[in-house]
Amino acid sequence: MDALIVGAGPAGCAAAILLARAGREVLMVDKALPRDKLCGGLLSGRALRLLRERLGLELPASVVGEVCAGFEICDGRELLNSAEGEAPLTFVFRDRFDAFLLEAARGAGCRVEPGRFEGLRGDAAVVDGRELRCGRIVGADGVFSAVGRAQGKSLPDRSLAVGLQVDVPRSASPALAGLHAARIFFGYLRLGWGWAFPKGERVSIGLGGMPGTKEDLAAAMRRLLADCGVAGSQSLKLRGAKLPNAAFLREPAAGQVLLCGDAAGFAEPLTGEGIAFALHSGALAAQSMLAGAGRKEFRPAGTCGTSDTAGAGCAARYNAACRSEITPLFAQALRARNLLFREPFRSLAMRRFRAGTGAMKRFLRVLSGESDYRKFFSDSLLGR
Repeated sequence: MDALIVGAGPAGCAAAILLARAGREVLMVDKALPRDKLCGGLLSGRALRLLRERLGLELPASVVGEVCAGFEICDGRELLNSAEGEAPLTFVFRDRFDAFLLEAARGAGCRVEPGRFEGLRGDAAVVDGRELRCGRIVGADGVFSAVGRAQGKSLPDRSLAVGLQVDVPRSASPALAGLHAARIFFGYLRLGWGWAFPKGERVSIGLGGMPGTKEDLAAAMRRLLADCGVAGSQSLKLRGAKLPNAAFLREPAAGQVLLCGDAAGFAEPLTGEGIAFALHSGALAAQSMLAGAGRKEFRPAGTCGTSDTAGAGCAARYNAACRSEITPLFAQALRARNLLFREPFRSLAMRRFRAGTGAMKRFLRVLSGESDYRKFFSDSLLGR
């Protein structure tokens, strides 16, 4: 087997699609196929370009909940402003989106099986007690990656954010019945923000707390739901998850193992956007493998878990690609986040949002991948 991919989310499927199309023998395993996840379901312009240009896929209408032109910012109950960007914001049903990618991987020729990665045993990967020999392992199995643990590359728990979310029918929240924009809420947490994302007849409402916060997220989430007029807000069951936020792996590959998506901490630290960077890192992992010196490098004399020269070459290519295409924005976003959620910068930002839409439109350009935070701040200081 050329590659074992652990995790059948966007990162794993992106890698599987490109490898299988190139004629590689690929097995993708996941403990549930597909499974629903706590996720706002945002596909930014960046994510849509990755689907089309790197994976050659068009998003089917069946997975789309809503397409919005822009977003709104609130400070508590107060709507500060709204703005529209050139690139649309697309909100998908996450279970349907993952199922679409999974079928694309199968269609490309990837073998897909339910299975749980249990570690490395000598020169083999262990899945449900079976020893599997392969050329490469792609760890795309989430923030608590078993593949990452086997490589000693787990994300520190203190770096993880906490997210809470509930999906409600529009009829259960009259205040959001006419919402057709992404709404962002400040003021419910000192170190965090909330959201309401429209998805057809439903709205996803969530709240994310930054690492290290001592605030009561559940109580803040109940206040947010009550302010949105959600019926029965105090008794609704809240879904929670830990999410990558304050740390990402600067060397996400070593030897025969490449970590992608949440397993590598690849979620944008300010916005929490993860789908785009999962797709991007999965594609980079596959391209790094395929860039080797033909079949000989791809299937080295050693096996998975070893650190042979060929594996080191593939790992070096992947690490360099991530440093070039993904992590520079993350470093900028960390600095931007640390400014936005601390005084006096938070109050200044709220005043800017209330006074005009320039900063919001510049932010939408960052979200679409047409700009970055460095340019955002330079243009903001110059008043552009």
